[in-house]
Amino acid sequence: FPPEYDWDDELMRFRHAASLWPQADPEQLERVMEDLLAKQVTLDPTFAVYEANRDLERARHMPWLATYAHPALLAFFEPHPRNHASFHWEWTAVDEARWKEHYRHWMRFVREYGRRGGRITVGSDAGFMYQLYGFGTIRELELQLEAGFHPLEVLRHATRNGALALGLEDRGHVREGYRADLVLVD
Repeated sequence: FPPEYDWDDELMRFRHAASLWPQADPEQLERVMEDLLAKQVTLDPTFAVYEANRDLERARHMPWLATYAHPALLAFFEPHPRNHASFHWEWTAVDEARWKEHYRHWMRFVREYGRRGGRITVGSDAGFMYQLYGFGTIRELELQLEAGFHPLEVLRHATRNGALALGLEDRGHVREGYRADLVLVD
C-alpha cells in the first residue's frame, strides 16, 4: 500500500486492494494455499459482489435493477462516503483494469484450491455494489464458471459444499432420506 493509505477511506481501500494479488509472492501464496488446505478452510469467494469494480457501468445498468431493486437500495448503491461499498465516486478505467487483473489472479487461486481438494461454496454478498439477492447468486455461479470450474463443480459448490460448510449433513444431495426442495424443468 502507498504511505498515505487509509483503511477507513473506502475508495482508497478498494482501489488499492486490486494491487495485492499481482504483488503476491508465488512462494508465499503456495504456503498460504497449503495452510488453508491443511486447516480445511472453506472458500466462499463472492466474486459477484466485487464485479462492479471491473465494469461499473455494466453493474449500474443491469436490466433487473429498475424492476426489482427498492429505490432506497438503489440510492444506497450510489457513491457516498457514509455507505459501505459505495465508494465509486472517483472510479476510473485504470481502477477497472486493475480489478480485471486482480480477478485473473484471484480466480486462478480459487480454482487451484478446488483442484487440490479444497472446499468452495457459493455466496453473493448481495445488498452491496449493485448486487441483488437471487440475481447475485446466479451471477456468482457464472463467475465460478469463468474461473474455470466445470458446471457440475459449480453446482456442487452451491449445494453439497454449502450444506457441509454449515454442518448440514442431511442436505445438499438428492438421496433417499435427505431433505431437499426440488424444481424439475424440461
